[in-house]
Amino acid sequence: MNRRCIVRIARDMGSASSRFGLGAYVAVALIALLTACSESTTPVASIGTPSPLPSPTASPLPSPTASPLPSPTASPPPLGVLSVNPTAIQLLGIGSGNAASGLLQETGYSGTFTESDTCSGIATVLPSSGAGPALAFNVTGVAAGNCTATFSDAQGQHVSTAISVTIVSGSVQ
Repeated sequence: MNRRCIVRIARDMGSASSRFGLGAYVAVALIALLTACSESTTPVASIGTPSPLPSPTASPLPSPTASPLPSPTASPPPLGVLSVNPTAIQLLGIGSGNAASGLLQETGYSGTFTESDTCSGIATVLPSSGAGPALAFNVTGVAAGNCTATFSDAQGQHVSTAISVTIVSGSVQ
């Protein structure tokens, strides 16, 4: 860069600073002059009054249009799960003194539970039917053996309890 360019840059920067203040115009002028002086030894024309920038015009934004929300629809409650506790009952003797109980449950169910079993001659399971959502049942041993009690609801769900009756004999010394 030659001496003429440096003098020119300094003079033009001073002129632009006094007219417009320090800012974007000075930065643009400095970049233009440095570029021109580094590429050529011909002096660059002075910076004159910059032409005004066009005023931005506001364009209206489109008005939002409301769209109706879908109305909520009620869905049926989820089907409860039929369960039995315990899933296995062991009776150590016969008669009411050795009976055990269990609980059949299904959340939200108000229908009828029914019981069927393979326990004829081994145990009794009572009651054989009852209303939900919970039903307590009793198992009483009649004779030694194994069987199964199956409980169901009106919706086709089934659960089972394994029943074992053992007769303990002997004396305690």
